[in-house]
Amino acid sequence: MSLSLAYGNRGVAKLIQSLQAEEPEEETSLTLLTLNGLLSNQENKMKAISHEPPLVPVLTKLLAAPDAETRKLSAQTLASLSLVYQGRLAVREADTVAPLTELVGTDEEAVAESSGAALLALSTSRDGCVVLAEHEADLVPTL
Repeated sequence: MSLSLAYGNRGVAKLIQSLQAEEPEEETSLTLLTLNGLLSNQENKMKAISHEPPLVPVLTKLLAAPDAETRKLSAQTLASLSLVYQGRLAVREADTVAPLTELVGTDEEAVAESSGAALLALSTSRDGCVVLAEHEADLVPTL
């Protein structure tokens, strides 16, 4: 996919479609980096969350990618989406807390830090704390 075409009203949707297609690791990282840049405002976060098929399960799957940069950027994207209520609901539905918890304990510092940031973003609201509490047995010893 040509990322130069990912702009305007359809920019977020095109990037999500690109992530949903199996692409080489370098392109996936670049797509995630571009998407993260677009998620700086609420409107684009809501576009990403409401996209069909959903984005959060794709990001959850990418947390297990062999490339550390892809895992880091996926966690950063999840952190950004978790700042809005609908994003936290999507994280709960995709059962994303367990993979994030695993990555907090990794030896790759940037991946662990980004995963911790995603969990922190969840913890900034009551509903997010409920999501974290559902995984307390795994989460608390890790932290």
